[in-house]
Amino acid sequence: MGDILVSIRCITYNHAPYIRQCLDGFVMQKTNFRFEAIVHDDASTDGTADIVREYAEKYPEIIKPIFQTENQYHKRDGSIRRALNAAMSPSSKYMATCEGDDYWIDPYKLQKQVDFLEEHPEYGLVCTDVDFFYQTKGTYDHSFFRTRKYDIKYTFEDFLVNAWFIAPCTWVYRRRFVDELELDKKFIIGDLPLLLTISMSSAVKYFDEVTTVYRVLKKSASHLSSFDEQKKYQEGVLDIQLFYMNKNSCQNLYKPIICNYYKTLVKCSFKYGDYDSFVSWLQRYLGERQGCCLQQVKKILNLKLIKWCLRPFFVFARKIYY
Repeated sequence: MGDILVSIRCITYNHAPYIRQCLDGFVMQKTNFRFEAIVHDDASTDGTADIVREYAEKYPEIIKPIFQTENQYHKRDGSIRRALNAAMSPSSKYMATCEGDDYWIDPYKLQKQVDFLEEHPEYGLVCTDVDFFYQTKGTYDHSFFRTRKYDIKYTFEDFLVNAWFIAPCTWVYRRRFVDELELDKKFIIGDLPLLLTISMSSAVKYFDEVTTVYRVLKKSASHLSSFDEQKKYQEGVLDIQLFYMNKNSCQNLYKPIICNYYKTLVKCSFKYGDYDSFVSWLQRYLGERQGCCLQQVKKILNLKLIKWCLRPFFVFARKIYY
């Protein structure tokens, strides 16, 4: 079948209950080209490495493991990226991503996405719809993007302003974009910088079909347990947005970026029940929005009596919503 065309990057750490589903999703792929899955175990302590080793022995042409003896994620020095890059076949033209707790359910996922990219050189990335699985509840949110009806335009400006999450576990993209990343920058997440790098110079294609299950765990990089943690995460996302805004001389997008940042923190403070933060970020959000009515609302919220009166409604609204 020739040289390896696609390299799958899989990072796993203490995913013993989930890693088999992930690896099964790789080895079940039906393609007319060769592909490999670079599986990076980051010094797991729960038996994940043993499962990865089992699959590597059974499917040596596909599963290419990396076993760390010391956790690399917490170093934040690019060591995981360097290990994955060094392990990839030099012939691979495309890359896919899927972490060890997510999994693919469409055996033709890679074939369909690669076929599209081969036929459309103006596109740099293909993503798809996804099912969310909430591990704690044991429930699914099927066809997440179709049912939510997000107005995603799949352009650089849209990704920059809204920092959309478009399920990296569904992506296939051209390998050359990895070389264009700002590797000296230490961003809080890696998927948004990659998405912005790709969409700066090429188109992004969305397939309206589910190929993947994204597992939502109780605590992960983007699903945090407190408002302060979420605020720190959102600050990291904002750093990425402002970096790419300046890199591409898009200063005209500063105001919508900041508006969305404030709006996100309004939602987060409501979610975590932090009333004082909710009022504070709502005031900032309204201050960035235009219109006399909004400015009047902001002034009213500054009144201590009004804030005291609104607190019971805040508590009641959260009980209804959650």
